[in-house]
Amino acid sequence: MEEEQVSGEFLDTLKGKLHFDLTQLAFCTQFSWFGVVKNERLGIEQLHLFYNRNPRLLSPNFLTFYIDEPAGGSEWQKKRTNQPLYVEEEGDQGFSGKMAFLEPDILCYSAKLQPRSTATQVHATIHLPATDPRLERCAVFDTLTRRLTIETRAPRTDARDPDPDHPLTICIIIPEAFNEIGATADGVEVPYIGSGAEITTSGALVFNLTADKKGLVSGEQTFVVGIGEGPTADKIAERVSRIHGAGSESAIAASRAWLAKSLDQFSFSGVPKNLRVHFAKAIYQILSNTKTPRGQISHHANFPSRGTYCCHFLWDSCFVNLGVVQFNERLAEDFLVALCETQEPDGKIPHFVCVTWNRPGASQPPLIAWSAWMLYEQFGNKEFLRDVYEPLCRMVEWWFEKRDDDYDGLIEYLDGLESGWDDSPRFDKGRIAGIDLNAYLNREMRLLAKMAPVLGRDHEAIEWEKRAAEHAKRMYERLFDPEDGVFYDRLVVEDQLHKVLTPASFIPLWTEIKLPAGLAREMIAKYLINPKHFFGARPFPVVAYSDQNYQPEKWWRGPVWPNIAWVMTEILRLHGFEKEYWEAKRRLLDMMTANEELSELYSSSTGKPLGATALGWTCAVFMKLAGS
Repeated sequence: MEEEQVSGEFLDTLKGKLHFDLTQLAFCTQFSWFGVVKNERLGIEQLHLFYNRNPRLLSPNFLTFYIDEPAGGSEWQKKRTNQPLYVEEEGDQGFSGKMAFLEPDILCYSAKLQPRSTATQVHATIHLPATDPRLERCAVFDTLTRRLTIETRAPRTDARDPDPDHPLTICIIIPEAFNEIGATADGVEVPYIGSGAEITTSGALVFNLTADKKGLVSGEQTFVVGIGEGPTADKIAERVSRIHGAGSESAIAASRAWLAKSLDQFSFSGVPKNLRVHFAKAIYQILSNTKTPRGQISHHANFPSRGTYCCHFLWDSCFVNLGVVQFNERLAEDFLVALCETQEPDGKIPHFVCVTWNRPGASQPPLIAWSAWMLYEQFGNKEFLRDVYEPLCRMVEWWFEKRDDDYDGLIEYLDGLESGWDDSPRFDKGRIAGIDLNAYLNREMRLLAKMAPVLGRDHEAIEWEKRAAEHAKRMYERLFDPEDGVFYDRLVVEDQLHKVLTPASFIPLWTEIKLPAGLAREMIAKYLINPKHFFGARPFPVVAYSDQNYQPEKWWRGPVWPNIAWVMTEILRLHGFEKEYWEAKRRLLDMMTANEELSELYSSSTGKPLGATALGWTCAVFMKLAGS
């Protein structure tokens, strides 16, 4: 199918279906590192930076418009259309505006008036409130290029960031029709804004611009906004200066080209029509959470949520690839290579990576080889395997060297955060040898054994297979409870099984650990498809309904997390429970599509959406469930 036809079908499906009223849903295309939340005012309202762990509100009303007329004035929208690639809005007296990204981190807003308008003037206000703590800004306006450049620094958004603040440059091309320009710095009026004149302040910075009717009736007037933070702060001015004659048409055309390239192998084939809006939304949100290379992240990164978690997480990226593999090979491979390239000297691949720092201490569940092999099986890219193989070998060694304090051959989580299960009752009594962690690692070793011959390293395959077999035997000896007929975590200090029943107990069945004949089916029949434990109307809560620790809406203590629920459906499929597999999928899809937007997790008692809206792995899991 032609690129234009593919992207057209995608765009048509999303027409009138998108919202940009939450930070997690901010308008953010072209893999940009900032986005816009739209509410009721004309212009570029809330402008959020997505950088180094948490979002930062740069301005609640970055560029807004006021339409002046003899009978009064207005700054409010009368109508707004949210399209995937642009936002179009109308105000009083024939004012209209279009907003679209021209390039990554360069946004255009084009304003115009209809000839019939009775407006006398249009006022635009650029507003940058003071930061906390206050940091100095230096603003310069070049009358020749009409470029306003504001150089400053942005405070860090996470206390673990070793740098207290980061360079930030904002460049705005002001269209010629707005020929009256005034400014206030920290509430004090600045008498002159001219070429080369500097405004320096650590307080609020406001620019007041005025255009008469004639200037806006003659044709659209386009503001070009470029923002660079951290390693790109000193490059954005040059990028913006190269832009000439930008308008809404060129910005939308550039966005269409970006989308067509991003969708690449996209198709609705196999997706039921009643699920296609959510399916397209899932892709759109994954793309909106994807960022261009920056700093130490030399490949595309994917945030779990641009409005909540602004960094590249290990296990999130692996699960997100369940969706990305369906439409873009390059992005899916980039997400894994970006993790491997930030590997630390001792072999650890960090819990998450930011532009300039990694989360100290912890890693996350080792799933990279699983995700990488999935990509290789579909696309056959040996060079990609070559990029990740050695880092994955070092990562496995790191787990065995750094996370086996009792030297029993079973690997332990540092804490709940390293497991990804955060506050799970699995960790209520201290450090554990995680049944899921060991199952993941065992599969990583077996997949390295598959990769090695592809790369001409056959002798290494034998060693990986041998280690995996010995490790699997140790898992069964130490983590299986013959009395209950199920796996559990093992408490490290007490050296005893920790009998909290969770989906983690069944991860060895997903990773296909070699077990005694019939054991897997016995476990599934006794627990996983039993409504008393897991197979309810909202199946596979992260703590069994029957467990004394079960709390249906408390984070990792009982809700349904879509990534874990999907793994449980895969267990049913792998072990021949076809009827229950399809029923589980139906129940999960019904729960997820009961609301307009997908969510991070769901109440296992009511199905109420919880956590971040449009979280990446939920989008990917939905695509996997809907498309198969």
